[in-house]
Amino acid sequence: MGIIIRLRSPSGTLRINVPNEDTSYSEFINLISLQLKSSDPFTLFFDQKLKNRLPDLDSDSQNITIKELNLKHGDMIFAQLPPSESTVSGAPSSSSMVYDTINKSSSAVDSKSQTSPTKKELPSQPLLDFELEKHSGSISRGKDSDFCKHGSNAMCEYCMPLEPYDPAYLSENKIKHISFHSYLRKSISNEQREAGLSSGPLPNSVLPLEELSFQAKKDCNGGHAPWPEGICTKCQPSAITLQQQEFRMTDHLEFAEAGIIEKLLTWWRETGTQRFGLMYGTFEKYDIVPLGIEAVVQAIYEPVQTNMLDGIIVEIESEAFLNEIKNVDTVAKACGLELVGIIFTDLTDDGTGQGKVEYKRHKDSYFLTGLECRLAAKFQSMYPNYSRWSQDGTFGSRLVTAIVSGNENSDIEISAWQISNTGVELENSNLVVSSSDPGFMMVRKPQSVSTEKNKNKRDLSLQYIPDILYKYKNEYNVSVLKSAKPFFPIEYLLVSLTYGVPSNPRPMFKSKSPFFTENRHLTQTPESLQSHLSKIGLGSPEVTSYQSAAQGLSDFHLLVYMTSFGILSTDLSTENSDNKSDLYLLGKIVQNGPNQSEKYFNELAESSSWLSLIAVLNSSAGNNTSSKNYANTNQQNSGLNQPHNVSRHTIDESTSSSNSQGSFGESHDMMDVEDSQIWSCRHCTYDNDISTTWCAICGLPKDD
Repeated sequence: MGIIIRLRSPSGTLRINVPNEDTSYSEFINLISLQLKSSDPFTLFFDQKLKNRLPDLDSDSQNITIKELNLKHGDMIFAQLPPSESTVSGAPSSSSMVYDTINKSSSAVDSKSQTSPTKKELPSQPLLDFELEKHSGSISRGKDSDFCKHGSNAMCEYCMPLEPYDPAYLSENKIKHISFHSYLRKSISNEQREAGLSSGPLPNSVLPLEELSFQAKKDCNGGHAPWPEGICTKCQPSAITLQQQEFRMTDHLEFAEAGIIEKLLTWWRETGTQRFGLMYGTFEKYDIVPLGIEAVVQAIYEPVQTNMLDGIIVEIESEAFLNEIKNVDTVAKACGLELVGIIFTDLTDDGTGQGKVEYKRHKDSYFLTGLECRLAAKFQSMYPNYSRWSQDGTFGSRLVTAIVSGNENSDIEISAWQISNTGVELENSNLVVSSSDPGFMMVRKPQSVSTEKNKNKRDLSLQYIPDILYKYKNEYNVSVLKSAKPFFPIEYLLVSLTYGVPSNPRPMFKSKSPFFTENRHLTQTPESLQSHLSKIGLGSPEVTSYQSAAQGLSDFHLLVYMTSFGILSTDLSTENSDNKSDLYLLGKIVQNGPNQSEKYFNELAESSSWLSLIAVLNSSAGNNTSSKNYANTNQQNSGLNQPHNVSRHTIDESTSSSNSQGSFGESHDMMDVEDSQIWSCRHCTYDNDISTTWCAICGLPKDD
């Protein structure tokens, strides 16, 4: 007569159908292997504490029968699997977390088995998080003269400290969202709260944070084919109820000085088209909000883009863009900075001639469009926030999206936003698309998505669209639960931040002669770089004043362009070696300031690669002096009407080639070369790139 032995493993509970009590131990192990669908070794135990172990399968034990092991019908044994088998899709399953929680005593399983192999390879969480974990975040209150009846050394419910997530305090101080670390303290267990956060998660405890997932699980062990051939409640994602996120990963956006924004606005004032930039800075403690975090912007990098009157085109998924940003990230890291967000303009002159702009974004229209929401979500997904309190190793993102637009007074103002974790996962799971109405997002219809178009993303070929719902108040002020299909308001995905500029500016980059901003009209060229280095006293190997030269190097755009030649060494891992890289030395010069960087400046001046760069630039400037002078004059005369994608460096090279004789009398040939690169719109006379067929200003076709 057959018997059933129950087997509990991190992947769930299985039933092993054994023919009879005389079944050999080796046959019993084979039956378990078939049920577990694994060829990897596993260990069996009689008890759930994993102390009383079953014998290993060898020549002595293979002929032992089930009866001799004292296993009877209905008994349960426990299996310990390797770490690679105890996780599903790179993250711990819910059953494994429960199983590990039951085994609170010491066991053969390392406490780190809760985390996936992927998490072990992830970077550590930022130092700022370790620092904030040391603080309780409690909000101190003074003695209440009306209600407190005790002495100065006592405390009561009216004066005891409040938790950082206290609703009354947040409402009184008009704090719309609690900070991330306040939310973390609200989510942890009582045992963890008593132990504190500075020592890390308690052993064998369930981590409080977990990334959202809105996709059907492909490796379900429910005994059915993967979606779309089959699905069950274990692998089917739950219905999504959209609601305002109660916390925010970053609480405040601050620019180190107002001049950083002014440089970005210069483009719009000159061309009337919109501009996009990447904000680089640091994340710091923000004392206005309990356990708050602020993003302090030190520089804005403007990548390659197509600018129009009413929008911007940025190929953020192209290989060229990713390589460009990778190089900029390296320079920022050398300066102690990181990408803290993105910024773009949405400005339209109101026509009054008083410097006023149109008021577009408000509660009756929209704050972010669907396309902007998806763009911000993609960037937040590219730069996740690493946390040791998350089961996945990451939780949310601190990246901020800033928009420069008009306010109710028609003045230029900045608003700061983040996309909620739900909004980011909706974009990652490919569940939403932009709507023609800028204030709404559409839910995508079920379809198969080619993985070839998503090489850098998760496999979306087995797409499942769960139910998406949201609540709103109808005309009778009654809460109504409504399906988000086909569209829903974008406000459900937004998290608002505060913004400001310090009264006492604290910029990191202090150059008094800033270099050209990248990808603009007056393009950065080797000639302009040589001229700029000569201006700040670095045009030759002999430097007369290191302080003025070091101050001139304190320019983010200059550092990025100098490293783009491939001559300077950029390996940042040479910090502890005697032969430090040029980029490391440049970063130290910027961080320490001109008065405390003589040591690093002397090392840079003696570097062979730095001397090579100076020699190459001087040689380039000497060979192109005459053509450079003429081309620069021509650029200044037509710079404001030149679209971004006309390469001035290309024009310089072309004019230099056509004027190789050094004669300035052949100006007609040089103008022909430039004219061949553009076409003038017959409607608005704007000079467009020859590769385009529509006008970047008025939007009308070339041949109309």
